[in-house]
Amino acid sequence: MKQCANLNLSQRDELLTLLRRYETLFDGTFGNWKLKPVSLELREGSVPYSTRPYPILEKYFKTTHKKVERQRESEWGSPTLITPKNDHTVRVVLDFRRLNKMLVRKPFPLPKISTTIMQLKGFTYATALDLNMGYYTIRIDAKASEMCTIIFPWGKYSYQRLPMGISGAPDIFQG
Repeated sequence: MKQCANLNLSQRDELLTLLRRYETLFDGTFGNWKLKPVSLELREGSVPYSTRPYPILEKYFKTTHKKVERQRESEWGSPTLITPKNDHTVRVVLDFRRLNKMLVRKPFPLPKISTTIMQLKGFTYATALDLNMGYYTIRIDAKASEMCTIIFPWGKYSYQRLPMGISGAPDIFQG
């Protein structure tokens, strides 16, 4: 709201009314893709794989368990790294490199920011939003969920929503 200082009182009230109307967009929960779950297409000849998990320091087990939810057994299993954050939680880093080599991408051209800005003629307001965890609004189908299984020393977990680290995720999200 720092930028609101440049607005007159009427503009500020209008902006606050708009933000309040759509406050559920900013409540910190995942949105819900209204279309059918998306699929991930494998290249011909691809077969399931499951690797051994990367080691995780025991002191991060508890906080890592809070980040993931147990699903089902799977033939698939991509390794996962854990990196500690300053707030004593962890960041789960997915290693989908092997899976990404097997996926068929359907590239969607991302617009250049400069082109988009040039097209903003006649608008009163322009803003930039960080779509934090935006991929997680997109549900994936059962087959894709199976492929997006990650492995820890204590078990496997399957994503139900599009995880970060999938090579086609930007194309799906933008399209």
